[in-house]
Amino acid sequence: MELGAYIDVIFTDPVLNERPENILLLASHLLPAVEGCEKWWGDVSMVLQPMRLIPGASAPWGLMLHISNHRRSEGEARKFWGVTVERLGKAARALPKNLKWHEDAR
Repeated sequence: MELGAYIDVIFTDPVLNERPENILLLASHLLPAVEGCEKWWGDVSMVLQPMRLIPGASAPWGLMLHISNHRRSEGEARKFWGVTVERLGKAARALPKNLKWHEDAR
């Protein structure tokens, strides 16, 4: 049994979505949350992708998450998919309010 979903993640400030560096910085903060998810047969893919339209942003970027969990039963798949999503949500809530790429960060 497999349970999966695709989720597009963007910043609420449209201008932040114009720089792919901001999206990659976001991904770097989310990745530690799912470290070891393969222990419960989880798989999380993060893909930097150009977005068609985000009002207020020209040539916007976004982060596509593909979350899937494989288990023997639907109940187990749902349970461990929830664990994966919960970890990502906790990491998102812990993000600094001023998360954005700075040129001098190199």
